Amino acid sequence: MEKIRSIERGIESLSRHVTPERWQRFLDVSRERTRFVTVVLENIYQPHNASAVVRTCEAFGILDLYVIEDVNPFSPTKGITLGSEKWVEIHRFKDPDRCYRELKDRGYEVVVTVPPCTGAVSLKDFEIRSRTAIVFGTELKGVSESILKRADRLLTIPMYGFVQSLNISVACGITIFTIVERLKASNLPWRLSEEERLELLYRWLKRSVKEADLIEERSRRGSGSCSKGRNP
Repeated sequence: MEKIRSIERGIESLSRHVTPERWQRFLDVSRERTRFVTVVLENIYQPHNASAVVRTCEAFGILDLYVIEDVNPFSPTKGITLGSEKWVEIHRFKDPDRCYRELKDRGYEVVVTVPPCTGAVSLKDFEIRSRTAIVFGTELKGVSESILKRADRLLTIPMYGFVQSLNISVACGITIFTIVERLKASNLPWRLSEEERLELLYRWLKRSVKEADLIEERSRRGSGSCSKGRNP
């Protein structure tokens, strides 16, 4: 409880230093964030694809993005992300095994995306049964064999043309939009807990308010007013 009280005090102190409109936006967006579904990227090597996926996750309310970069470094381009990397929690792993263990420890079913094939569930028929981590592989070869063999389920996007593959950022956009819409229409507990939401709001304020640490320290000491330094 002391941790929560400390976060609440930090929020009370820092929220005064953003505009009322900005703070309301934080509140509204945080209510739509989810950890029930997360995205995993394995060795994406095109910066524009990496950037587009970050932006997609942010736009559709995905809080966490897990990145495996044991071969290719993950390097999103800020000109494409448009600041969305500030609002997505990016977890980086050099070891695929460690990423997999962390996902399983957090209770995720690992769902690996693949081209149309026998044994894969079509996106249009996909049912969300529990916390779900959706894995996307490299642009050329898809997911590695080590990830594929650990999949709890395989997922594919149905295609009706001669081409039987999609750009990674397009595939991610189609998949995440479809699954998030389905999730929000369900009775599954997809929202953040109140504690998670408070922690998220606090992190956002810390990233948004200039001299946030100094403001908090002054507030703790009970000193007089300090410059607001509001961010638009």
